Amino acid sequence: MKKNQITKLVNVFQEKYTNNIYCHGLGDYIRGSICLLQYATMQQLDFCMYYDTHPIASFLENKDIVSDDNIESNSLSLIHPYRVFFYNTNDHPHSNTLPNIQKKFTNIIHNNPGSIQTSAFTLYTNMFPAKPIMEYHKMRIRNALCPNLWMQDKINLCMSEMHISTNKYNVIHIRTGDEYLIHHGKLPFPKAMVECKRSFLQVFTEYELTNGKKEKNIELDVEETFPFVLISDNDELKKQLKRAMPNLIVKHHPISHMGENSLNMEDEDEVNTTVANTLVDFFIISKANAVYSFSTLGHGTGFSEQCCQIHNIQYSSYRFNFD
Repeated sequence: MKKNQITKLVNVFQEKYTNNIYCHGLGDYIRGSICLLQYATMQQLDFCMYYDTHPIASFLENKDIVSDDNIESNSLSLIHPYRVFFYNTNDHPHSNTLPNIQKKFTNIIHNNPGSIQTSAFTLYTNMFPAKPIMEYHKMRIRNALCPNLWMQDKINLCMSEMHISTNKYNVIHIRTGDEYLIHHGKLPFPKAMVECKRSFLQVFTEYELTNGKKEKNIELDVEETFPFVLISDNDELKKQLKRAMPNLIVKHHPISHMGENSLNMEDEDEVNTTVANTLVDFFIISKANAVYSFSTLGHGTGFSEQCCQIHNIQYSSYRFNFD
C-alpha cells in the first residue's frame, strides 16, 4: 500500500463511468460504502463517499470529509473512474467476511492498471460488507448522507402533512422492480392487488392493517398504536392499495431510480423533482419505528434495507410474485 502512496479510499457515486457502465441505486452505493469503509479501517486509511457529480448532491451535505485532501483536483479520475467493481453473486455476498474483504480490495488496488493516480484512490463498488457492522461505521455513513436545510424542510413538511412523527409509525415498503419504475411497464392488476393483500396477511393481522400496529411502552405500561406509511416505486399500486386499505398513509409524488441510467431519461427539472422525492422517501424510512419490505426480487430491496441498517431500524423482508 505504501508504494502507491495511497492515503484515502473514495467510493464515487455518479450516473456513468467509463465504457458505458452505470451505477446501481442508492442502496447499492451505501452497501458498497460500508464494505469499503471496513477495508479502509483495517488498512488504517482515510475513507469518504463522493457524490458531487450525481444529482443527489443538490439535496445532501457530506459531513464526513475526514482530511484536507482536495479530491476535486483529480477531476478526471473522479468524472471517469477507471475502477468499477460490482459484487459477484458467486461470492455468496451475504456471508462476506472481513478477511475476504481485505483480500478482494487489496487485489483490486494492487492489480489496478496504470492510470492517473493521486493519494486518493477512487473507485465505485457495491460489494456486501461483513456483519456485524460497527456502530462507528454506521455513523460515518449517516454523516456522509445528511439532508441539507432545503431537504430537511421538505422532509418535515411531508411528515407534517402525513401527521406522523419520528419513531411513531411503521413503513410498508414495496419494490415492484425496474420494469415498472424505469421502463414504465404496466403492473398486472388485479393480480398484483391480490398478491399484495395475500402477502400482507402473512405478516400482519387484519387489525394491524386497519388500525395500526400496537407496540408496548414498557415504561408507561400502555399500548401505543402506530400507523402504517406505504412507500413504493409504483404510484398506481399505492393508489389502489390506499383505496383498498384507507388507513394506510400514502404520499403521492413521482420518484426515480438513482442508477441504471434511469435519470438520463428525464429532463433536468424532472430529475430534480424525482430525486428530491426519492430522498424524502429514504429519510421517511430512516425515521420509522419498523420497516416491512416486500419485493418481487429474491434479495429484497437495498433502498430500505441499507437505510434501516445504518439507522438501526427493525427491518423485515418478504417476497411476492406478480407472474
